[in-house]
Amino acid sequence: MAISNKPLTAAESFWYVLGCIALGATYFQKVPVKKALQDAGLARMTSAESFWYVLGCIAFGASYFQKVPVKKALSDVNAVNMTSAESFWYLLGCIPAFQMYMLKVPVKKALTELI
Repeated sequence: MAISNKPLTAAESFWYVLGCIALGATYFQKVPVKKALQDAGLARMTSAESFWYVLGCIAFGASYFQKVPVKKALSDVNAVNMTSAESFWYLLGCIPAFQMYMLKVPVKKALTELI
């Protein structure tokens, strides 16, 4: 699967920057997604992103658990294989109100639009 290198639209750039101003909220949401893409061999994380990912994992595994539904979506489109630990946490995360599943759906929709 090839990922397009299309730049963000003006509106997307505006909302991303605005979200980053709010205590880095959108940046910290991007980092686990970038980690999942790196696991699939589709992106490379910067040293800052790697640092914040590790720090986010130390904070109760927050970054790791944000990465899992993205990795599942990538797995669903045959871009990467999930580890047994990721599969376990994905399944466990689907039990309370299908939370992981509901986080996976928009990512999978975006990925299917790339293909």
